Amino acid sequence: MMGRKPKDIGDIFADGTLIDAAVAAGACEALRRHRLAGLPLATRREGKVVWVPPDALDGEGEPSHRKRRASRN
Repeated sequence: MMGRKPKDIGDIFADGTLIDAAVAAGACEALRRHRLAGLPLATRREGKVVWVPPDALDGEGEPSHRKRRASRN
């Protein structure tokens, strides 16, 4: 840890990259845990809250419907 310059919290918030990465990692972990536990996950689709069954959650951190929709564009 010596020789490593501490990061300034103001710079971290101004840049946002580390925060975005932490939020994405947390979301992936939540999806992974829901899948492993066999529990559905609440999400929003077309302005409504829906429950996504665990078998519809993909391994990369998004409900699988989003990946299909994004690949069409």
